[in-house]
Amino acid sequence: MKKNVYLTISIEDAFIKVLQVKMQRGFLSVVSCDVEFIAPGSLEDQQIAALQKIVSEGDIVKEGAIIIVPRKQVVLKQLTLPSQTETEIKRMIDLQLASQIPYAKEDAIFDFSIIHKDSSGYTKVLVASVHKDVVEKYSRMVHAAGLSIQKVALSSFGIMNWFANQKKIRYQGSGKALVLIDIDFHVSEICFFEEDRLVYSRNINFGSQDLKKKEMGLFMDQLGLTFGVYKKESLGPDIGQMIVLSGIKEAEFLKEQLIKFYNLPVDVFDSQEAIVCEKGLDISRLKTKEGSSIIANIGSVFFEGYRHVDFTPKETLAVKKRRIKKREIFKFVLAFVVAGLCCGAALNIRNYQKRAYLRDLKNKLEQTAAEVKKAEMKMQLVDFVRDKVQGHILIAEVIHELYQLTPEDIAFRSLNISRQDMIAIQGFSDSSSSVDKFQGQLVKSKMFNNVNLQYATNRKRYRKEYVDFKIVCRLASDKEQDF
Repeated sequence: MKKNVYLTISIEDAFIKVLQVKMQRGFLSVVSCDVEFIAPGSLEDQQIAALQKIVSEGDIVKEGAIIIVPRKQVVLKQLTLPSQTETEIKRMIDLQLASQIPYAKEDAIFDFSIIHKDSSGYTKVLVASVHKDVVEKYSRMVHAAGLSIQKVALSSFGIMNWFANQKKIRYQGSGKALVLIDIDFHVSEICFFEEDRLVYSRNINFGSQDLKKKEMGLFMDQLGLTFGVYKKESLGPDIGQMIVLSGIKEAEFLKEQLIKFYNLPVDVFDSQEAIVCEKGLDISRLKTKEGSSIIANIGSVFFEGYRHVDFTPKETLAVKKRRIKKREIFKFVLAFVVAGLCCGAALNIRNYQKRAYLRDLKNKLEQTAAEVKKAEMKMQLVDFVRDKVQGHILIAEVIHELYQLTPEDIAFRSLNISRQDMIAIQGFSDSSSSVDKFQGQLVKSKMFNNVNLQYATNRKRYRKEYVDFKIVCRLASDKEQDF
């Protein structure tokens, strides 16, 4: 990869956008910009051919492409969960995901970003899920063009990152939501932000080509539906300001309509005016293509900030890890070979110092013997510790047994083990039957005695019912387990 140059690729129904962006000291500049329009409904082979054309005709970096998934391909859901640990949050989302998406959980690739955490231990998150077929299709296309993947991002976060790094526009409505309307050629993306956090976004099939006065009514209807969903589902605070991102003249008419209907401050900003280009690069032709937008591509390069969603497949991440490991092994072998060559040269030069060399060798052997003796003492210590702990119940064994006995829809709040081998388990479940099943499993287990369900209370949080429970039991001794 060229130094500090990032490749971003956006593939939609009517176009393919390929940008190369250079980052230096936190500032971005566009190195190359290619927008290839294709017929809507084109086959995958036709889309691959268009991408291969861009790659073959330009000086494109081949490694580390950032793939941008369009918003319309993704399901976004807000959830409030009783944990502030990312691993627990991910497990809770995995339990609830099947009821939140229109396809099987096995076909989903999901990730989440944190909106905020409250003092009572709950976390509000934005969950994003995409069908694995979508990511696999983009991966096939990118690999067919001879490129490798670094990250699979969501367009809404690219728009958010771009706005957060702008110096010319600032949001003044503290405590209220900001709405960005990014207008592209035939689609628009509406993003809602609360204190620099994305809380909701929606894609509508109306773009710059629909900002004529005749079609403006349909455009406004879609905006009204979007704002209605945001308010009805209480996805964030009241809207305090709107910003329209477009450089075409019709955007001013849209501004007038928004002010008229919503009585809110509305600004129009030409995003292309804020784009810095490398010398000799001209992106003014984008304005002649009905106001195309590339800010999602540019913003996706920013990795700093809070947690963003990443749809990169596990297989791709595994390949990246293997490549890094191979590179490290190669460096190690190379360093080893170079060291060997240097040693050989040194020996040839210093043949007349054989006696000194033999003395050094003797010293090294003595040092090695000392190290061997230390290693033997450590091994004896390990054997001693093994003998002492053998026959005792270890924490790892307790955790493993609980993992085997716990039903899938039960999550733990806390697990306490006293010096008297008493265990207190607190958690929650979707149903009381799962709690009863869990208690029964503990009773049957040879590892636990005196299993007592102290309480199992039905509670309700954010319109969702759950069972809050506490179980106390005692660890069985070795003799009790054998019996």
